[in-house]
Order: sequence, then C-alpha cells, then structure tokens
Amino acid sequence: MQDICSLERERNLPYISSFERKGREEGLREGRLKGKQEMLRDLLRRRFGELPPSAEKRLANASLDELTAWSIAVLEAKTLERVFASG
Repeated sequence: MQDICSLERERNLPYISSFERKGREEGLREGRLKGKQEMLRDLLRRRFGELPPSAEKRLANASLDELTAWSIAVLEAKTLERVFASG
C-alpha cells in the first residue's frame, strides 16, 4: 500500500513535469542569451577596444534577435555605433 505522500506526488506529477519543463526551457533560453551576450562582447572588444557603459547596457538589455543582428553587423561595421544601428 502506498503512503499518502507518494499518492500526492503521483497525482501532482503532470503539474510537476510541466513546471520542470518550463524551468528547463527558461534556463536554456537564459543560457543562450548570456552566451550570445558574452560572445558579442568579446567580438566588440577585440574590434573596437574597451566598451563604454552605454554599449554594456545595450548588451545587457538586448533580445536574442538584437544580439544576432549585432553579431552579424560586427563583421563589417566600421564603428561601434554602426553595429548598434543595425539592431
């Protein structure tokens, strides 16, 4: 015979699995965002030198789409300002 705790756990399993899945998805999304931020920061520093606080703030608040656009723009942009103009 199962104890009450294991019965409760079984009954709530679909909810727990849903929360776990959502948590994993959010963690992966955050990981991708942080990874793109770090990679772009490294590319920008190598290309343009130390970044001003305004550029750091833009990186910290950027969406995945913006980071992707800026990562492509850094290949041809002549200035830091031109990189961010493409986002």
